[in-house]
Amino acid sequence: KGGRIISASKDGKVKLWNLATKGRDALKLEGHEGGVKAVATSADGRTLVSGGQDNKVHIWDTETGELKVKLDGHSLAVLSVGISRDGL
Repeated sequence: KGGRIISASKDGKVKLWNLATKGRDALKLEGHEGGVKAVATSADGRTLVSGGQDNKVHIWDTETGELKVKLDGHSLAVLSVGISRDGL
């Protein structure tokens, strides 16, 4: 069966695992300069938001893996992220 699983790691990467291929073609979202502490996805699954120990929030395209926006401004690690129901 299809579907995806999201994992975040201390290596600064977020991975989207494709269950249909048993994870062989996981999409790697790389850009944090420290561990990733939080992730959230939009209702349609097209956007992922991650927050990390580097004090940054990243907004990703889950189809291409493109880093769309990098938000700076926190002075400490980002421990929680969310996306409003009406999207971004």
